[in-house]
Amino acid sequence: MLRLKAKIQAGALQYVLVISVLIAILLLSFLMFVRLQQQLSAKNSLYKTAIFNVEAGFSYVLRSPYLEGMQGTVKISEYAGEVTQWKRSFWGLFELLQVQSNYPGASFEKTAFVGMLTPEKEALYLRDNFTPLVVVGNSKIVGNARLPESGIKSGNIGGQSYYNSRLIYGNTLKSTAELPSLEGVIRLKNDCRGTRENSSDDLELEQGARLRNSFTKAPKLIEVTGLLHLEAISISGHVLIKSDRKIIVHPSADLHDVLIQAPEVELLAGVTGNFQVFATENIKVGSKVQLQYPSALVLYNEEQHEDNSINIAKDSEVRGSLVYLIDKNEQVFYKPQIKMESGSTCIGQVYCQGNLELLGEVRGAVITERFITLQFGSTYINHLYNGTINRPLMPANFAGCSFTKGTKQVVKWVD
Repeated sequence: MLRLKAKIQAGALQYVLVISVLIAILLLSFLMFVRLQQQLSAKNSLYKTAIFNVEAGFSYVLRSPYLEGMQGTVKISEYAGEVTQWKRSFWGLFELLQVQSNYPGASFEKTAFVGMLTPEKEALYLRDNFTPLVVVGNSKIVGNARLPESGIKSGNIGGQSYYNSRLIYGNTLKSTAELPSLEGVIRLKNDCRGTRENSSDDLELEQGARLRNSFTKAPKLIEVTGLLHLEAISISGHVLIKSDRKIIVHPSADLHDVLIQAPEVELLAGVTGNFQVFATENIKVGSKVQLQYPSALVLYNEEQHEDNSINIAKDSEVRGSLVYLIDKNEQVFYKPQIKMESGSTCIGQVYCQGNLELLGEVRGAVITERFITLQFGSTYINHLYNGTINRPLMPANFAGCSFTKGTKQVVKWVD
């Protein structure tokens, strides 16, 4: 009986020990879980702060017009270990802004294209070249217009007079003898020439290639001699595609955020995507092309040939910027340097240091040296014939060309 009682007591003691160990393990696990939760909570808090710092860093750079240098640091929080850095570069028409915030154990980074907002309600800036603007047919300007001192009047081409009830559906202001100055014109001209200063990693283009290069990495360069056909490929991101002669983009090419540079660039009918094109001779856009925001077509007429131009065919749409640049000269051209065919649309802005023939529609703003139209065998200077400029239809958050004065804004988050 005593032996049985001793066995029962020993068994009970073992049971108590096992229970105690289990309780200790559970308690230790709970304490470790609490500690882990505290660490995760602290890290999550730092991560949220890093995100806030990046957003604040973007606001700081965008709202500091006189910020010097291409990179720097800014103190956002009072945390001793915080380091928020910003770095600027350029990608075609846009500034490329990267902001990174670092804490011990937490880091966050964002990259974006940056452009400039178009002045509110301003539909047209026509340089004062001592010639009035003549509107003919179904032309319509909605928004404020800066015009030559000689003003605006209705006209007649081939028996067609002006059919709308008002000459301007907005206020009329005076322009000057100079167009608004673009920021970074030399850089844009170098992009058109194909003489970008930043270093790139060279790649060979293969049929069916698929390439995505982050904007946080060095740019990739695809360069060929002679004619280059872009078809049945998918390329996006920090990639420059370059030819010393001509590039033809086919509808089967899937291109996003890349730069295309050649003396001549042609987009065949049905091309879609969003990218930037830089050329020195001609940019030809076929019918039913859809270029999404933010796209840009930029031509620098370095040789000052009258036939060098940007042509947008009917039923095509460009969401972004059309830019024509030329060095100052006394020569007068009698052909269009930007031509938008009837039925074509630009949702954004047109900046033309030459003749603009607008037969289609600009849902946004136009800045031009002069208008021109070639009709019935005759050339009409400073005539707007059946073209439409409608400033209220421009998206409120559209940002494009950067001028020496204005408000900068994020165009697109890319990384």
